[in-house]
Amino acid sequence: MNTEWTADYKSTGIAGIICTAKDNSEIELFFPAAGDCYNGNLDNVGSYGIYWNSSLLTFNILSAYSLLLSNDSVTW
Repeated sequence: MNTEWTADYKSTGIAGIICTAKDNSEIELFFPAAGDCYNGNLDNVGSYGIYWNSSLLTFNILSAYSLLLSNDSVTW
């Protein structure tokens, strides 16, 4: 999978990461940089995003897999 940061996805004004298939750049998935919420405050909209998966970590059942994204990195 290839990833690319965009500050303006398809002229919508929404920043985030575009993921494309290595063998077909026509296939894409977009993750908006929706920010994060901590103690009821929404922060970092447009520069950061976190997406939680429903699969629990096998070594810590209090946590789940996640995708973290920013304008300089993508971490699974």
